[in-house]
Amino acid sequence: MWQQLKFRNFKSLREVDLDLERLTVLVGPNGAGKSSVLSGVRHLADLATPTQPGVDAGGLIRQRYAFGAPLGPEQLRTKGTAEEEFIVLGAEIAPGAWNLTKDSIRLRLRPAPSTDADQTPWIELLLNGAEGGLTHTSGPAVENGLSVAKEVARLGHGPAMELSLSAEAMARPSVLEDDVGRLRRDGYGLASLIAVMAATDRTRIDRLEEALRRVVPRALRLRTPPTKVSRGETQIISVNGKDHAVENYRDMPGNRLEIEMKGTGFLDGSMVSDGTLIALGVLALLHSESCPKVVLIDDLDHSLHPSAHKELIGCLRSILAERSELQILCTTHAPYFLDHFEPKEVRVLALDDQGHTHASKLVDHPEWSEALEGLSRSEFWSSVGEQWVTANGNG
Repeated sequence: MWQQLKFRNFKSLREVDLDLERLTVLVGPNGAGKSSVLSGVRHLADLATPTQPGVDAGGLIRQRYAFGAPLGPEQLRTKGTAEEEFIVLGAEIAPGAWNLTKDSIRLRLRPAPSTDADQTPWIELLLNGAEGGLTHTSGPAVENGLSVAKEVARLGHGPAMELSLSAEAMARPSVLEDDVGRLRRDGYGLASLIAVMAATDRTRIDRLEEALRRVVPRALRLRTPPTKVSRGETQIISVNGKDHAVENYRDMPGNRLEIEMKGTGFLDGSMVSDGTLIALGVLALLHSESCPKVVLIDDLDHSLHPSAHKELIGCLRSILAERSELQILCTTHAPYFLDHFEPKEVRVLALDDQGHTHASKLVDHPEWSEALEGLSRSEFWSSVGEQWVTANGNG
Protein backbone atom coordinates (compact mmCIF):
# COMPACT_ATOMS: atom_id res chain seq x y z
CA MET A 1 0.00 0.00 0.00
CA TRP A 2 1.20 3.48 -0.84
CA GLN A 3 0.95 5.45 2.40
CA GLN A 4 2.03 8.92 1.29
CA LEU A 5 2.55 10.71 -2.01
CA LYS A 6 5.06 13.51 -2.48
CA PHE A 7 4.87 16.00 -5.34
CA ARG A 8 7.36 18.77 -6.08
CA ASN A 9 6.98 21.10 -9.07
CA PHE A 10 4.65 18.75 -10.99
CA LYS A 11 2.00 20.75 -12.85
CA SER A 12 0.12 22.75 -10.16
CA LEU A 13 1.51 20.53 -7.38
CA ARG A 14 4.37 22.78 -6.27
CA GLU A 15 4.83 21.12 -2.87
CA VAL A 16 2.10 18.69 -1.86
CA ASP A 17 2.17 15.67 0.45
CA LEU A 18 -0.87 13.40 0.55
CA ASP A 19 -1.48 10.63 3.09
CA LEU A 20 -3.46 7.76 1.56
CA GLU A 21 -5.86 5.11 2.77
CA ARG A 22 -6.63 1.96 0.81
CA LEU A 23 -9.67 3.87 -0.50
CA THR A 24 -9.14 7.62 -0.85
CA VAL A 25 -11.29 10.27 -2.54
CA LEU A 26 -10.07 13.67 -3.72
CA VAL A 27 -12.49 16.60 -3.83
CA GLY A 28 -12.14 20.20 -4.90
CA PRO A 29 -13.06 22.63 -7.68
CA ASN A 30 -12.19 22.15 -11.34
CA GLY A 31 -8.50 22.77 -11.96
CA ALA A 32 -7.48 22.24 -8.33
CA GLY A 33 -5.05 19.44 -9.20
CA LYS A 34 -7.09 16.28 -8.59
CA SER A 35 -6.38 14.82 -12.02
CA SER A 36 -2.74 15.88 -11.72
CA VAL A 37 -2.44 13.76 -8.58
CA LEU A 38 -3.77 10.73 -10.47
CA SER A 39 -1.43 11.44 -13.38
CA GLY A 40 1.58 11.73 -11.08
CA VAL A 41 0.79 8.45 -9.35
CA ARG A 42 0.50 6.70 -12.70
CA HIS A 43 3.83 8.09 -13.90
CA LEU A 44 5.57 6.94 -10.74
CA ALA A 45 3.93 3.51 -10.73
CA ASP A 46 4.87 3.00 -14.38
CA LEU A 47 8.48 2.77 -13.23
CA ALA A 48 7.65 -0.68 -11.94
CA THR A 49 6.42 -1.94 -15.31
CA PRO A 50 8.74 -4.75 -16.43
CA THR A 51 10.88 -3.93 -19.42
CA GLN A 52 9.57 -5.42 -22.64
CA PRO A 53 12.19 -7.38 -24.62
CA GLY A 54 12.93 -6.06 -28.05
CA VAL A 55 11.99 -2.46 -27.26
CA ASP A 56 14.57 0.14 -28.20
CA ALA A 57 16.34 1.06 -24.98
CA GLY A 58 16.63 4.77 -25.71
CA GLY A 59 13.00 5.04 -26.71
CA LEU A 60 11.88 3.12 -23.63
CA ILE A 61 13.80 5.35 -21.24
CA ARG A 62 12.64 8.48 -23.00
CA GLN A 63 9.04 7.31 -22.81
CA ARG A 64 9.17 6.14 -19.21
CA TYR A 65 11.25 8.89 -17.64
CA ALA A 66 9.99 11.80 -19.68
CA PHE A 67 6.54 10.78 -18.42
CA GLY A 68 5.58 9.08 -21.65
CA ALA A 69 3.07 11.67 -22.83
CA PRO A 70 2.82 14.22 -25.64
CA LEU A 71 3.73 16.79 -22.97
CA GLY A 72 7.43 16.78 -22.21
CA PRO A 73 9.00 17.71 -18.87
CA GLU A 74 9.01 21.42 -19.72
CA GLN A 75 5.21 21.40 -19.94
CA LEU A 76 4.83 19.33 -16.75
CA ARG A 77 6.77 21.69 -14.49
CA THR A 78 5.23 24.11 -12.05
CA LYS A 79 6.10 27.64 -13.10
CA GLY A 80 7.52 30.39 -10.93
CA THR A 81 9.35 28.25 -8.38
CA ALA A 82 12.94 28.41 -7.24
CA GLU A 83 13.58 24.77 -8.18
CA GLU A 84 11.43 24.53 -11.26
CA GLU A 85 14.13 22.66 -13.17
CA PHE A 86 13.28 19.56 -11.12
CA ILE A 87 10.14 17.45 -11.03
CA VAL A 88 9.89 15.11 -8.06
CA LEU A 89 7.32 12.35 -7.69
CA GLY A 90 7.57 10.15 -4.63
CA ALA A 91 5.69 7.67 -2.48
CA GLU A 92 6.13 6.06 0.89
CA ILE A 93 5.29 2.34 0.75
CA ALA A 94 3.78 0.37 3.63
CA PRO A 95 6.45 -1.80 5.33
CA GLY A 96 6.58 -5.25 3.80
CA ALA A 97 4.99 -4.29 0.50
CA TRP A 98 8.37 -4.55 -1.23
CA ASN A 99 10.01 -6.75 1.42
CA LEU A 100 12.04 -3.82 2.69
CA THR A 101 11.99 -2.59 6.27
CA LYS A 102 11.28 1.03 5.39
CA ASP A 103 10.31 1.59 1.82
CA SER A 104 10.15 4.63 -0.41
CA ILE A 105 10.61 5.43 -4.06
CA ARG A 106 11.40 8.83 -5.51
CA LEU A 107 11.87 10.02 -9.05
CA ARG A 108 13.65 13.31 -9.76
CA LEU A 109 13.80 14.52 -13.33
CA ARG A 110 15.66 17.46 -14.82
CA PRO A 111 14.68 18.05 -18.44
CA ALA A 112 17.31 17.97 -21.12
CA PRO A 113 18.15 21.37 -22.63
CA SER A 114 15.47 22.33 -25.12
CA THR A 115 18.18 22.99 -27.70
CA ASP A 116 19.13 19.32 -27.78
CA ALA A 117 15.97 17.31 -28.36
CA ASP A 118 17.88 14.05 -28.64
CA GLN A 119 19.46 14.17 -25.18
CA THR A 120 17.92 11.84 -22.63
CA PRO A 121 16.81 13.72 -19.47
CA TRP A 122 18.95 13.24 -16.37
CA ILE A 123 17.23 10.89 -13.92
CA GLU A 124 17.67 10.12 -10.27
CA LEU A 125 15.63 7.21 -8.94
CA LEU A 126 15.95 6.35 -5.27
CA LEU A 127 14.63 3.21 -3.66
CA ASN A 128 15.52 3.25 0.03
CA GLY A 129 15.38 0.73 2.85
CA ALA A 130 16.54 0.88 6.44
CA GLU A 131 18.74 -2.15 5.74
CA GLY A 132 19.80 -3.38 2.36
CA GLY A 133 18.15 -0.47 0.60
CA LEU A 134 18.97 0.47 -2.96
CA THR A 135 20.04 3.78 -4.40
CA HIS A 136 20.36 4.19 -8.14
CA THR A 137 21.30 7.20 -10.19
CA SER A 138 21.07 7.15 -13.96
CA GLY A 139 22.35 9.83 -16.25
CA PRO A 140 22.27 9.91 -20.04
CA ALA A 141 23.37 6.24 -20.14
CA VAL A 142 20.09 4.42 -20.76
CA GLU A 143 21.46 1.11 -19.48
CA ASN A 144 21.42 2.45 -15.92
CA GLY A 145 17.82 3.53 -16.26
CA LEU A 146 16.81 0.14 -17.61
CA SER A 147 18.50 -1.64 -14.69
CA VAL A 148 16.63 0.59 -12.25
CA ALA A 149 13.29 -0.20 -13.90
CA LYS A 150 14.04 -3.93 -13.79
CA GLU A 151 15.03 -3.71 -10.12
CA VAL A 152 11.81 -1.92 -9.16
CA ALA A 153 9.82 -4.49 -11.12
CA ARG A 154 11.63 -7.33 -9.33
CA LEU A 155 10.55 -5.92 -6.00
CA GLY A 156 6.99 -6.72 -6.87
CA HIS A 157 4.96 -3.55 -7.26
CA GLY A 158 3.57 -2.77 -10.69
CA PRO A 159 1.85 -0.23 -12.89
CA ALA A 160 -1.20 1.76 -11.89
CA MET A 161 -4.29 1.99 -14.08
CA GLU A 162 -5.73 5.47 -14.57
CA LEU A 163 -9.34 5.63 -15.74
CA SER A 164 -11.20 8.60 -17.16
CA LEU A 165 -14.10 6.65 -18.55
CA SER A 166 -16.15 7.53 -21.60
CA ALA A 167 -19.49 5.77 -22.09
CA GLU A 168 -19.14 6.13 -25.86
CA ALA A 169 -15.73 4.39 -25.84
CA MET A 170 -16.94 1.54 -23.62
CA ALA A 171 -20.00 0.91 -25.78
CA ARG A 172 -17.92 0.41 -28.95
CA PRO A 173 -17.15 -3.10 -30.21
CA SER A 174 -13.53 -3.94 -29.56
CA VAL A 175 -10.72 -6.24 -30.65
CA LEU A 176 -8.85 -8.41 -28.17
CA GLU A 177 -5.27 -7.12 -28.07
CA ASP A 178 -3.76 -9.63 -25.61
CA ASP A 179 -4.67 -12.85 -23.81
CA VAL A 180 -6.17 -11.27 -20.69
CA GLY A 181 -8.04 -8.29 -22.11
CA ARG A 182 -7.34 -4.76 -20.94
CA LEU A 183 -9.20 -1.49 -20.71
CA ARG A 184 -7.75 1.63 -22.17
CA ARG A 185 -7.86 4.82 -20.11
CA ASP A 186 -11.21 5.84 -21.65
CA GLY A 187 -12.68 2.35 -21.19
CA TYR A 188 -12.34 1.13 -24.77
CA GLY A 189 -11.92 -2.64 -24.79
CA LEU A 190 -14.70 -3.34 -22.29
CA ALA A 191 -16.42 -5.86 -24.59
CA SER A 192 -13.16 -7.78 -25.12
CA LEU A 193 -12.34 -7.74 -21.40
CA ILE A 194 -15.74 -9.22 -20.51
CA ALA A 195 -15.45 -11.76 -23.33
CA VAL A 196 -12.14 -13.01 -21.91
CA MET A 197 -13.59 -13.21 -18.41
CA ALA A 198 -16.55 -15.25 -19.69
CA ALA A 199 -14.29 -17.63 -21.61
CA THR A 200 -11.71 -18.22 -18.88
CA ASP A 201 -13.52 -17.94 -15.54
CA ARG A 202 -17.30 -17.87 -15.49
CA THR A 203 -17.33 -17.19 -11.76
CA ARG A 204 -15.82 -13.75 -12.45
CA ILE A 205 -18.73 -12.93 -14.74
CA ASP A 206 -21.25 -14.17 -12.17
CA ARG A 207 -19.70 -11.94 -9.51
CA LEU A 208 -19.49 -9.00 -11.92
CA GLU A 209 -23.17 -9.34 -12.83
CA GLU A 210 -24.10 -9.54 -9.15
CA ALA A 211 -22.12 -6.40 -8.37
CA LEU A 212 -23.63 -4.52 -11.32
CA ARG A 213 -27.14 -5.43 -10.15
CA ARG A 214 -26.35 -3.86 -6.77
CA VAL A 215 -25.56 -0.57 -8.47
CA VAL A 216 -28.07 -0.79 -11.36
CA PRO A 217 -30.90 -3.13 -10.25
CA ARG A 218 -32.40 -3.35 -13.76
CA ALA A 219 -29.18 -4.75 -15.25
CA LEU A 220 -29.45 -8.55 -15.27
CA ARG A 221 -26.88 -10.27 -17.48
CA LEU A 222 -23.97 -9.56 -19.82
CA ARG A 223 -22.98 -11.10 -23.11
CA THR A 224 -20.41 -10.30 -25.79
CA PRO A 225 -21.39 -11.83 -29.15
CA PRO A 226 -18.72 -11.90 -31.87
CA THR A 227 -18.65 -9.18 -34.48
CA LYS A 228 -16.36 -7.59 -37.05
CA VAL A 229 -14.45 -4.47 -36.07
CA SER A 230 -12.95 -2.17 -38.70
CA ARG A 231 -9.39 -1.16 -37.79
CA GLY A 232 -7.35 1.46 -39.58
CA GLU A 233 -3.63 1.02 -40.22
CA THR A 234 -1.34 3.71 -41.58
CA GLN A 235 0.94 2.62 -44.41
CA ILE A 236 3.74 4.78 -45.82
CA ILE A 237 4.13 4.53 -49.59
CA SER A 238 6.68 6.30 -51.76
CA VAL A 239 5.63 7.98 -54.99
CA ASN A 240 8.23 9.77 -57.12
CA GLY A 241 10.57 9.89 -54.18
CA LYS A 242 8.00 11.39 -51.76
CA ASP A 243 6.48 9.51 -48.83
CA HIS A 244 2.71 9.55 -48.39
CA ALA A 245 0.64 8.21 -45.49
CA VAL A 246 -2.27 6.02 -46.61
CA GLU A 247 -4.91 4.77 -44.20
CA ASN A 248 -5.98 1.19 -44.87
CA TYR A 249 -8.95 -0.40 -43.15
CA ARG A 250 -9.60 -4.05 -42.57
CA ASP A 251 -12.18 -6.06 -40.64
CA MET A 252 -10.90 -7.92 -37.59
CA PRO A 253 -12.71 -10.37 -35.29
CA GLY A 254 -13.96 -8.70 -32.13
CA ASN A 255 -16.84 -8.55 -29.67
CA ARG A 256 -19.69 -6.20 -28.97
CA LEU A 257 -21.23 -5.53 -25.57
CA GLU A 258 -24.86 -6.36 -24.77
CA ILE A 259 -26.60 -5.89 -21.41
CA GLU A 260 -29.89 -7.53 -20.49
CA MET A 261 -32.15 -4.96 -18.84
CA LYS A 262 -35.20 -5.96 -16.87
CA GLY A 263 -38.32 -5.64 -19.00
CA THR A 264 -36.51 -4.90 -22.27
CA GLY A 265 -34.17 -7.83 -22.91
CA PHE A 266 -30.62 -7.55 -24.25
CA LEU A 267 -29.61 -4.10 -25.45
CA ASP A 268 -26.53 -3.03 -27.34
CA GLY A 269 -24.09 -1.14 -25.12
CA SER A 270 -24.76 2.06 -27.05
CA MET A 271 -28.41 1.94 -25.95
CA VAL A 272 -27.93 1.78 -22.17
CA SER A 273 -27.34 4.74 -19.89
CA ASP A 274 -23.95 6.34 -19.39
CA GLY A 275 -24.14 5.65 -15.65
CA THR A 276 -24.67 1.93 -16.26
CA LEU A 277 -21.61 1.78 -18.52
CA ILE A 278 -19.44 3.79 -16.12
CA ALA A 279 -20.33 1.48 -13.23
CA LEU A 280 -19.78 -1.60 -15.42
CA GLY A 281 -16.38 -0.37 -16.60
CA VAL A 282 -15.12 0.21 -13.06
CA LEU A 283 -16.47 -3.09 -11.74
CA ALA A 284 -15.23 -5.08 -14.75
CA LEU A 285 -11.67 -3.83 -14.27
CA LEU A 286 -11.72 -4.59 -10.53
CA HIS A 287 -13.04 -8.13 -11.12
CA SER A 288 -10.61 -8.90 -13.95
CA GLU A 289 -7.35 -10.80 -13.95
CA SER A 290 -5.62 -7.76 -15.46
CA CYS A 291 -6.55 -5.44 -12.57
CA PRO A 292 -3.38 -3.76 -11.22
CA LYS A 293 -2.58 -3.11 -7.57
CA VAL A 294 -3.28 0.62 -7.83
CA VAL A 295 -6.45 1.87 -9.57
CA LEU A 296 -6.95 5.59 -10.22
CA ILE A 297 -10.47 6.71 -11.19
CA ASP A 298 -11.32 10.23 -12.31
CA ASP A 299 -14.94 11.31 -11.62
CA LEU A 300 -16.03 8.00 -10.13
CA ASP A 301 -19.57 9.33 -9.66
CA HIS A 302 -19.88 10.37 -13.32
CA SER A 303 -23.48 9.99 -14.61
CA LEU A 304 -24.52 7.93 -11.58
CA HIS A 305 -27.77 8.60 -9.73
CA PRO A 306 -27.20 9.48 -6.05
CA SER A 307 -29.03 6.31 -5.01
CA ALA A 308 -26.32 4.27 -6.77
CA HIS A 309 -23.43 5.95 -4.94
CA LYS A 310 -23.81 3.90 -1.77
CA GLU A 311 -23.97 0.60 -3.64
CA LEU A 312 -20.96 1.36 -5.84
CA ILE A 313 -18.79 2.29 -2.86
CA GLY A 314 -20.08 -0.84 -1.10
CA CYS A 315 -18.90 -2.93 -4.06
CA LEU A 316 -15.48 -1.28 -3.95
CA ARG A 317 -15.16 -2.07 -0.24
CA SER A 318 -16.10 -5.70 -0.82
CA ILE A 319 -13.41 -6.04 -3.49
CA LEU A 320 -10.84 -4.31 -1.28
CA ALA A 321 -11.65 -6.79 1.50
CA GLU A 322 -10.97 -9.70 -0.87
CA ARG A 323 -7.80 -8.25 -2.43
CA SER A 324 -5.45 -7.10 0.31
CA GLU A 325 -2.94 -5.69 -2.18
CA LEU A 326 -5.46 -3.42 -3.97
CA GLN A 327 -5.57 0.35 -3.46
CA ILE A 328 -8.06 2.79 -5.03
CA LEU A 329 -7.66 6.54 -5.42
CA CYS A 330 -10.56 8.43 -7.00
CA THR A 331 -11.96 11.93 -7.54
CA THR A 332 -15.47 13.34 -7.37
CA HIS A 333 -17.38 16.61 -7.72
CA ALA A 334 -20.58 15.26 -6.11
CA PRO A 335 -21.07 16.33 -2.47
CA TYR A 336 -23.47 13.48 -1.65
CA PHE A 337 -20.84 10.98 -2.78
CA LEU A 338 -18.81 11.81 0.33
CA ASP A 339 -21.50 10.47 2.65
CA HIS A 340 -20.42 6.94 1.72
CA PHE A 341 -16.74 7.46 2.58
CA GLU A 342 -15.15 7.42 5.98
CA PRO A 343 -14.08 10.94 7.05
CA LYS A 344 -10.43 9.84 7.14
CA GLU A 345 -10.66 8.85 3.44
CA VAL A 346 -11.48 12.37 2.15
CA ARG A 347 -8.79 14.78 0.89
CA VAL A 348 -9.70 18.37 -0.04
CA LEU A 349 -7.71 20.25 -2.72
CA ALA A 350 -7.70 23.97 -3.54
CA LEU A 351 -5.61 26.52 -5.44
CA ASP A 352 -3.94 29.58 -3.93
CA ASP A 353 -3.61 32.95 -5.67
CA GLN A 354 -0.45 31.79 -7.46
CA GLY A 355 -2.23 28.76 -8.94
CA HIS A 356 -0.50 26.22 -6.70
CA THR A 357 -2.38 23.27 -5.22
CA HIS A 358 -2.84 22.79 -1.47
CA ALA A 359 -4.29 19.64 0.10
CA SER A 360 -5.66 18.72 3.53
CA LYS A 361 -7.68 15.99 5.15
CA LEU A 362 -11.34 16.91 5.62
CA VAL A 363 -11.00 16.02 9.29
CA ASP A 364 -8.27 18.69 9.67
CA HIS A 365 -10.78 21.51 9.24
CA PRO A 366 -10.81 23.49 12.50
CA GLU A 367 -14.59 23.12 12.85
CA TRP A 368 -14.78 19.43 11.99
CA SER A 369 -15.31 18.13 15.54
CA GLU A 370 -18.21 20.47 16.20
CA ALA A 371 -19.79 19.75 12.82
CA LEU A 372 -20.06 16.03 13.56
CA GLU A 373 -23.03 16.73 15.81
CA GLY A 374 -25.41 17.97 13.12
CA LEU A 375 -23.97 17.79 9.60
CA SER A 376 -23.27 14.99 7.18
CA ARG A 377 -19.95 14.94 5.32
CA SER A 378 -21.58 16.29 2.16
CA GLU A 379 -23.32 19.10 4.06
CA PHE A 380 -20.09 20.03 5.82
CA TRP A 381 -18.09 20.15 2.60
CA SER A 382 -20.82 22.19 0.89
CA SER A 383 -20.88 24.68 3.76
CA VAL A 384 -17.12 25.22 4.25
CA GLY A 385 -15.90 24.86 0.65
CA GLU A 386 -12.18 24.45 -0.04
CA GLN A 387 -10.37 27.76 0.43
CA TRP A 388 -9.60 26.99 4.08
CA VAL A 389 -7.12 24.44 2.74
CA THR A 390 -4.75 27.12 1.41
CA ALA A 391 -4.24 28.42 4.97
CA ASN A 392 -2.98 25.03 6.16
CA GLY A 393 0.28 25.32 4.27
CA ASN A 394 0.46 21.93 2.45
CA GLY A 395 1.25 23.10 -1.03
